[in-house]
Amino acid sequence: MGKDPMKVMLAVVGDLNRPGSIVLAASPALKKRYGISNVSRYYELPNDPNIIVVPAHMGDYLKASIEITKLLHDYAPPEAIH
Repeated sequence: MGKDPMKVMLAVVGDLNRPGSIVLAASPALKKRYGISNVSRYYELPNDPNIIVVPAHMGDYLKASIEITKLLHDYAPPEAIH
């Protein structure tokens, strides 16, 4: 897309097929203009053509999370990892 997520109104939504799905990430511009936060619901997003709504890629998140957790286990005891 070539857009700067720090400047555009961007919402990352868990499931675009469910109006009650959670906004997992909201850009600073979206937060400032509409008060949308990371606990807002998809249906709470205003009908503004300037808002870019994208689906979350949970598979990518899970892969990265697993790799980070593996790395942490190389340097920290299990009881220190939450």
